[in-house]
Amino acid sequence: MKSPTKTVLDAPTVILTLALLVAVSFIVVLSRQNSRLTKQTGKLKGELATLSGTLSGPAAAEVGDIVPPFETIDLEENRIQVAYDRSSRYLFYIFSPRCGACISQFPVWNHLAMRAKTKNCLPLGVSIMSAQATKQLLKDIEQNFRVVIMPNEAIQRSYRVVAEPAVMLITANGVVDWVHYGTLGVEEVSEVLSRIESGTF
Repeated sequence: MKSPTKTVLDAPTVILTLALLVAVSFIVVLSRQNSRLTKQTGKLKGELATLSGTLSGPAAAEVGDIVPPFETIDLEENRIQVAYDRSSRYLFYIFSPRCGACISQFPVWNHLAMRAKTKNCLPLGVSIMSAQATKQLLKDIEQNFRVVIMPNEAIQRSYRVVAEPAVMLITANGVVDWVHYGTLGVEEVSEVLSRIESGTF
């Protein structure tokens, strides 16, 4: 014959066991729902990024990034095609003609442009302002490289222009080979010259 005390203790144990099983079941179900919702959220974020034209990853350009070709105009409003057809590399100086730090870099950029031209590397100044404004503001600034206009904000985002000036060396198939934001010091000039001289395509 069972003692009354044991029967009383068994009832709470059974209730606690059942409650524990129900709680574990809820945790498993909620975990699966959370996993499914996380995947859906990631998919929706990806679709939103595509529709809004934003980019994932770091804000600044990095070596190895792939950048798109684009069509633009120069200061005389001639149409220019920047094409990554494996025929030549590009050295971009991305700047604003209202930026004092940018304008101070023109002597350095002119020097780099001279070296780049001898290594099948096309130097281009890329202004983020209109052709008319850029032409007016650069009228007294010596430049031995062609200046073109950033065609639109989508291309500017694609090249991850987060500050001016920016210098980018792009391979002949559209991959960022070297990038620097801000003015170029002796070390940066040496680095980019080394990359230009290497002739890496």
